[in-house]
Amino acid sequence: SFLGILKCISFKKVKLIICDRKRGVVDQKGKNIIKLEGYKNGLELSDILFTSDLGYDDGFPSDAIIELMGLSNIFIASSFSESIPLLAITAQSKNNLIIFNETIDELKELGKTIESYQLDLGFPLKKFNIYEPTNVIYYTRHAKNVSKLLQEKNDLNAKCKNRFLYSQEFIWKYLEPLLK
Repeated sequence: SFLGILKCISFKKVKLIICDRKRGVVDQKGKNIIKLEGYKNGLELSDILFTSDLGYDDGFPSDAIIELMGLSNIFIASSFSESIPLLAITAQSKNNLIIFNETIDELKELGKTIESYQLDLGFPLKKFNIYEPTNVIYYTRHAKNVSKLLQEKNDLNAKCKNRFLYSQEFIWKYLEPLLK
């Protein structure tokens, strides 16, 4: 829901990539609920990807996750608990905006240290929650804040601009005439 609202507010491309395992927490019913909620709030079904659906039954390779973080702008640590959030620290080193689930006590102090954004993702109380209208209002307010942060955070803003300016389409636009 949050990312769909963020997409609508920011007018940016948004993809939700969930690096899961075939025998993990999210079963097919849970995947369908996540897809439905994302779709109802602005994501296309093609914007939502589960790595287990791509044949990574035992999890997405660690080196590929690190590469993915280099291509990403936001990392959402939606864990139920997290004693050593190495993925979040790695994502932060790749200039991602980190969003922690504010209901996880272990992440609050680290969140302050690495200047993460805190958001109540609702997971500890209601697994695969079907969001009520009040949650849409809550997520809209936070999506506006995150959109603003994405524009203001200089290192992330530079990463986004460079990726946009030097995209394959941009390079091809100038390279194609030279090849003719």
